[in-house]
Amino acid sequence: MKSALTALIVLALLLTTAWLLALWGTAPLPVTLTLGGTVLNTSVPVAIMLVLAVLVLTFYLGRLTGWFLRLPSKLLHIRNRKAGQHLIEAYSTYLLEDSAEAIKRLSSFTPDTEIHALLADLLRLRTNLDTATMPDKLETHLANPSTAVLAAWAGARAAAHQADWSEVARISALGRRYAPHHQPLRVLQFKALTNTGDPQASTLLPLLKDDLGAANTKLVGQILQGPDALTARPILESRWVKDFEAWLATPSEDLPQ
Repeated sequence: MKSALTALIVLALLLTTAWLLALWGTAPLPVTLTLGGTVLNTSVPVAIMLVLAVLVLTFYLGRLTGWFLRLPSKLLHIRNRKAGQHLIEAYSTYLLEDSAEAIKRLSSFTPDTEIHALLADLLRLRTNLDTATMPDKLETHLANPSTAVLAAWAGARAAAHQADWSEVARISALGRRYAPHHQPLRVLQFKALTNTGDPQASTLLPLLKDDLGAANTKLVGQILQGPDALTARPILESRWVKDFEAWLATPSEDLPQ
């Protein structure tokens, strides 16, 4: 708007000057201008002013054309900003511990960029994790390196609450491809393998030694050997072993102490 007003003022001044020169110029030199089939007889001052007026008009027409060419990107920027603000509000609501309102805001959110869509997916997965519910499009999220770990954690936790240990083992293994040292996934995978009698559980046991302690790690190793181990009776009489066996049936991700 400011540029357009400036252009109008400049054009008005040029045309006024040309008009005044035409009326009161001293002995103006005659000039003949031919534009297509039109012949114009005027003076040098007027011709100069007309040329200047054409140049100024061309300049501002170029700027106007450029503005129209940039208009789609400006509209897209406005839409991106609105979508980003919507997403910020959803995250802010979640951080204020109102997950229900955050999901409500996401339900009316339409992502306009891949980044916005990814951020919305991460927030949904986080709420799935909090509520121990199975994420929608789980396999899609597991195939995406950006969402795989969070999706695996949420999916494994949900499956553990359903006591579906074979699914817990599958999902946690997929997540640990991207985050092999993720403690909750490691614990869930170990618990799932133990509950399903998979011998691979023993390969994960050394990774839990720092949390279990040397003595308890040894006890768990003996448990994994089965009831026919020579130390079966002392093991079964251990209070910690009883707590450990009770823990195996729960969805808890915290190792028994």
